[in-house]
Amino acid sequence: MAGLPVVWAMAGGSIAALLWGDLHMPLAWIAQQTLRGADSSTLASIPLFLLAGEL
Repeated sequence: MAGLPVVWAMAGGSIAALLWGDLHMPLAWIAQQTLRGADSSTLASIPLFLLAGEL
C-alpha cells in the first residue's frame, strides 16, 4: 500500500476521472451518478474491508 488514506485515494481517482474524462457531461448528471454509486453496498465495503484488516 502507498500509505495513503482510502478517502484521499478515492477522491483523487474521482478528480482524475473528471479531469481526463468526457467534459461534455453536465455537472448535475455527474453528481447524480456519484451519489447513486456511493449508495451501493459494494462501494461501502471497500473501506470497511480495509478497516477490518487494520483491526
